[in-house]
Amino acid sequence: MKQIKKYIAFSIALVAILACREEGVRPNVGDGVKPQPVGDVVVTGGHGVATLKFHLKDQNTLYVLAQYESREGVTRSAKSSKYKDELILDGFASGGTYPVTIYAVGKGEQKSDPVMIEVDVLPPPVVEAFNTLVLRADFGGLNISFLNEYEGDLAVDVLTNDEFGNRKLIATEYTSQSKVSFSIRGFEAEPHQFFVVMRDRWENKTDTVGKQLTPLFEEQLDRTKMQGMQLLTDTYEGHAWGGNSPRQISFMFDGNTTNDLSIFHTKPDAGVPCHFTIDMGASAKLSRFKFWMRNTDLHTFDGPAIHLFEIYGSNEPDEDGSWENWILLGDYEAIKPSGLPRGELSPEDRAAHAAGLEFSIPIEAPAVRYIRVRVKETWGLFQYISIAELAFWGEIVN
Repeated sequence: MKQIKKYIAFSIALVAILACREEGVRPNVGDGVKPQPVGDVVVTGGHGVATLKFHLKDQNTLYVLAQYESREGVTRSAKSSKYKDELILDGFASGGTYPVTIYAVGKGEQKSDPVMIEVDVLPPPVVEAFNTLVLRADFGGLNISFLNEYEGDLAVDVLTNDEFGNRKLIATEYTSQSKVSFSIRGFEAEPHQFFVVMRDRWENKTDTVGKQLTPLFEEQLDRTKMQGMQLLTDTYEGHAWGGNSPRQISFMFDGNTTNDLSIFHTKPDAGVPCHFTIDMGASAKLSRFKFWMRNTDLHTFDGPAIHLFEIYGSNEPDEDGSWENWILLGDYEAIKPSGLPRGELSPEDRAAHAAGLEFSIPIEAPAVRYIRVRVKETWGLFQYISIAELAFWGEIVN
């Protein structure tokens, strides 16, 4: 019996010791010293954002916490360590005055008494951009343009009605550019109701704007009527190798995108930048164009494939090769979808190459008959260029 009692006493003592040890490693949430509130708060309001400058009054503060509603029903918080004297409050859905509560927070999450302030915020970038939104008919669809002056990270949702009259999402464009213009295509030249709503990174949404538009008629221009021109300053001589005839401009209009010999290829010492001229065979108001790179891995987003280039248009080009009667239609960059280094190709890169790289012509561009391509840079920084096929879409004027 004595042994049993000793065993029980030992067990109780052991449990007590273990309990004390466990208690010792628990955080003492309530042991912190309540810090003094921040002082000297200065507010600077911006577009969808407010910046707070403040002064810490004691060393017990570990960080500063601000809590606010960025829009009705959505509470946000911002924190700043004791080593900073600034807080940035973002995500506001509209311009206006917003209440903000500021705490100094110490050890054990002890909060100071609150400091209540108000911040005046200007309309955020998504609202400012939405106020400049323009919708207009484009070839095969609609064109959407706006100014994103404050370069916010924006998403533009484009919708139309389905056969039952319900709205359906047809495209989303993501951008942070200051000047935005893009087109949605694939519609017949008959009235359609289109809708656009814009969002920012905090999922603040604008109102929805709707407009009925009739897309412009679009067709692919007849490649058999296209031919190269030989203006005095142009680079138009084709390179020949292995018994092949010179790879002239005409190879760009033979309809073949997969034969790696059916290409326009300038001579190795031709130089870049360079330019060449095309007669489309008719005057047309252009909507877009595509080009295909030479169909080998060494020429797909690599080597002499075109990377940076400009497109010019004219109806009366000077035979001396000057630029006097040419108008710039667009400044372009061929984009590699994967972003991988040269020599590495993803399935997405190969799919883009097979489909052809597509570029839009601004809707306000005039109708032209002659096209001049000015190559500024190749992917491999080569001093010659190669291109397999070039195709244009738009509406014939005459």
